[in-house]
Amino acid sequence: TGFGVGNELMLTGKTVDANEALAIGIADRVVPPAELLGEAQKLARSMGENPQSALRMIKQLITENMGETDLTAVQKREGEALAQCYKSPEHHEAINAFLEKRAPDFRGARSGS
Repeated sequence: TGFGVGNELMLTGKTVDANEALAIGIADRVVPPAELLGEAQKLARSMGENPQSALRMIKQLITENMGETDLTAVQKREGEALAQCYKSPEHHEAINAFLEKRAPDFRGARSGS
């Protein structure tokens, strides 16, 4: 798996079915076609329940750090992103929810309520 399989797929143009994609690690899950929409919606809801500012930063960090070989640069970017997250309304909501022993409502935190 990994680099070798990726090279083979790119250099040969070979296509793989869903189960093979799962087996070689380029798919996270396989569901029957009839369940696809429901599973996709469930995954989207799960992601959507998280702080949007944090999700944006995670996506940005993945993109910026993907080819980075300098660990210090990676750690610097991540530290800066974390500092920004600490200042967000979503972070304050997470802390309050923890202290109040309840689930956080990040949608309310985003709207300022």
